[in-house]
Amino acid sequence: MKNISSNKQKILLLLLAGIGLALARSPTRQYRILKELRRDWLVIDEKKLAEDIYSLYRSKLVKRIENADGSLTFELTELLQLGFHEIQKSVCVFPYECGDEVEFVIEFFGMRPYARYGTIARIDNDFHLRKIFHLPLES
Repeated sequence: MKNISSNKQKILLLLLAGIGLALARSPTRQYRILKELRRDWLVIDEKKLAEDIYSLYRSKLVKRIENADGSLTFELTELLQLGFHEIQKSVCVFPYECGDEVEFVIEFFGMRPYARYGTIARIDNDFHLRKIFHLPLES
């Protein structure tokens, strides 16, 4: 089933589960089928998620660098192309909420001990950043 899309796998899974439920003679067996259906359904979603993340990794959006001391550095290499602005080495800003996306990448690549994400209420170069992001200037 490796070459079958996630949606097709779900359709086949539902069809097979329906056949299994129809042939099962006891409620215990039907319950077991439903339990396995749920587990398999989640596996399909996890496979799709993994495929999407690895395509992100292959697209070089996230770059893993092994340092001489054995530590790892993760660089979000395409942030500038995605509209982020680097205000300091390895410190980027973006004018809109993107916390969920950043947290997802941090968790998936195991960068929690090394990465920080924050929301800024005020910054001293607000005027300059508003011009960069083409946002209305406050009067």
